[in-house]
Amino acid sequence: MPRHSRSCWSATCALAFLFFGGACGGDRVGPSAELPTPSFPPLTGSLDVVVNGLSVDGAIRVSGPGGFVRTITASTLLTGLPATTYSVVATAVQSALYDFVPTTAEFLVTIGAGFTSTATVTYVATSGALTITTSGLPPEKIANITVTGAGTTTTVATNETIGRLKPGVYSVTAQSVPDVSLRYTAPNAVVTIVAGATRSVFTDYRMTAAARTTSDRPDDANGAQLKVLYAVPSDGTDRGLDTAGVLQRSISSWQRWLATQTGGRYLRLETVGGSLDVLFVRLSRPDLVYRNYGAAIRDSLEKDLTELGVIAESLQKIYLVYYEGGHKDRCGSAAWPPLLPGRVAAVYLHGSIIGGPNCNTNLFASTGTSSPGYLEFVAMHEVLHLLGLVSVNAPDHGLSGHLTTDPSDVMYAGTAPWTPSRLDPSRRNYFNPAGLPIGVANFATSPFVVTP
Repeated sequence: MPRHSRSCWSATCALAFLFFGGACGGDRVGPSAELPTPSFPPLTGSLDVVVNGLSVDGAIRVSGPGGFVRTITASTLLTGLPATTYSVVATAVQSALYDFVPTTAEFLVTIGAGFTSTATVTYVATSGALTITTSGLPPEKIANITVTGAGTTTTVATNETIGRLKPGVYSVTAQSVPDVSLRYTAPNAVVTIVAGATRSVFTDYRMTAAARTTSDRPDDANGAQLKVLYAVPSDGTDRGLDTAGVLQRSISSWQRWLATQTGGRYLRLETVGGSLDVLFVRLSRPDLVYRNYGAAIRDSLEKDLTELGVIAESLQKIYLVYYEGGHKDRCGSAAWPPLLPGRVAAVYLHGSIIGGPNCNTNLFASTGTSSPGYLEFVAMHEVLHLLGLVSVNAPDHGLSGHLTTDPSDVMYAGTAPWTPSRLDPSRRNYFNPAGLPIGVANFATSPFVVTP
């Protein structure tokens, strides 16, 4: 080897030493390097609790080692849990309508380190519900409905929902509801309750109309009563007012008005099976014959009805006759005891009024709770005459059982137009619960009146 090669190597080595801080010759090493940070697998994971089938909060307990316990009410993601096995326990819950139970009450789930495990809890309903909606009753009346099935009986009122009923077939029975001597009924129903569902029953009440009768039936009660007749002349048209509910609604209308005017008092009506007992009569004479009797038409009707055996001998009955015929100058008339003996009041459905519209241009009340119209006030006015109102001894008595001072009084008759809207507002002529002078007939004390 040439001599200069040694010196060159030494120079090169020296420069390398200066610049790289390394050694020369056989001791040469490269630059130093940092070691990587060691990585360790995570020791925790997550648990995704999924709750299905509930409309309310659930009741799920997750427990694990070291006293770990969490209560879950809805779907929840639990994070940072030690990787191990956990217990999931679900218990039954209730809502206002349904009972819920878990399909699996208890199970185990293992969480792997760095992973998310899923625990699915599924609830199912084991009961159902029933909503009862009522209609047709007067607003102040409350229905009484019995629901029976699956070994239970529940009574509810108007518009209620019964929850947590066992699945099965249920009968819904609507009890009748009395009102001013009349009665409302509704059809019964059968419904199948299914778990997790709400069934509905619509209970539609209607004022009951008894089947037509041409003979007197046993009364529901004894005592003084008003009996209603629907009388058609031999040549008259039978409009079925007794079976279509027309008369029932009309009478209910003025009975309810009476109750509002008298502190809850109204007339006791003859009923059968809780329904107004209207007697149908086909008269033997044509309408023209009755019209020709003039002012005596009411007496002729009472005479004929008595001969037919319709008017009972008992003095505890008075009669309101809806006559499908006419009168030359009025829509109603009545006896006025004791001065005008008799027990019949008549409404002439095809009568005429001098200088006024015919009686049949007026409409009956459309519902039992409607305000009374002209025909209702006529019927009420005439029935009050049957009770002896207004007495000749009444302070303001004017003419033949009438008052002549206040056209708004239901017992008014005078020269001014009749605008009935009040019943003895002065409380001194024919109605006063505190009493009236001796010899003055008082609606409040009549035996035909139901007193609250």
